[in-house]
Amino acid sequence: MSWVKLDDQFLNNPKVVRAGKDGRLLYLASLLYCGGQLTDGNIPREALNLLAGMADIDNGKACGKRLLEVGLWEETPEGYCIHDYLKYNPTREEALALREARAEAGSRGGLASVASKAQAKAQAIASANGKQNSTPSPSPSPSPSSPTPFNYVAANAAEAASAEVSAKPEVREDQRIWASLRDATGSEPQTDLGRGSWNKGIKSLRKAVPPVLASEIPELIGAYRNRWPDIEITPTALAKHLHILRAPPTPIPKQNHGNRPVDRSELNDDDWTAEYVAKAETSERALRARTAERSRVNGPTEPIPRKVEDVDLPPVRAPV
Repeated sequence: MSWVKLDDQFLNNPKVVRAGKDGRLLYLASLLYCGGQLTDGNIPREALNLLAGMADIDNGKACGKRLLEVGLWEETPEGYCIHDYLKYNPTREEALALREARAEAGSRGGLASVASKAQAKAQAIASANGKQNSTPSPSPSPSPSSPTPFNYVAANAAEAASAEVSAKPEVREDQRIWASLRDATGSEPQTDLGRGSWNKGIKSLRKAVPPVLASEIPELIGAYRNRWPDIEITPTALAKHLHILRAPPTPIPKQNHGNRPVDRSELNDDDWTAEYVAKAETSERALRARTAERSRVNGPTEPIPRKVEDVDLPPVRAPV
């Protein structure tokens, strides 16, 4: 968040008074625009309509001309510039450096807070342990320099807390999955909506059982491309079909390829036709073998009539 400085006597300034009501609104909108975009007080000419919309005025060009006349704006080759903007406001470089310094200070403060909480927790555990294991000590103590249970527990707890703070992973697994998807697909979303969709899909992949790891992404994308080569690959699509992509391929005999088991996704139209014909021929041979065996056991049987006229039907009696 950026800030701009405004004098408490702003409304009494002669230039502001001569600018009029709409001119004052346009000037305030220009201050907010330059402070938010870090333009060092420069206003592109094409941004005048945007500023007029921010000020909720209809005569943006006339007000801009009026600001030039009273000296609140100055004309530049690219558009306009707020008079003495950098005299009271930081430059773009100074504002960015201040943001970075504040972010770094906040990060250090967060780590220090985590460490202090862990230390307090360690001391509380050690204190409770010391109370439970406390025994009457003889006077004088035979070994005053020997470590007590309290010191031992406190040292170990503090060491564990320090290890917990220093063991924070620099890159989370979902970030590794994002990078793996980007490398495997050769692209990544450029809009907020697209990035939100990717994050949602990656979260679904992480919630799977077992969770998807970044090392598994290339294998899943390869299986997806084998099954659906013309469909776009997204994390949501991988999560939706994860049970299919993780399933091992079903081996079936492939015609004209020997007895090698293959994946059904490798079969083309001719292979599917050959497989259907082979199954039909196998079924026909099995039917013939069962018919021959039945004839051998029960004797020859009359052929099944194929037409209605081949069947001898009893005469139909006329109604009385």
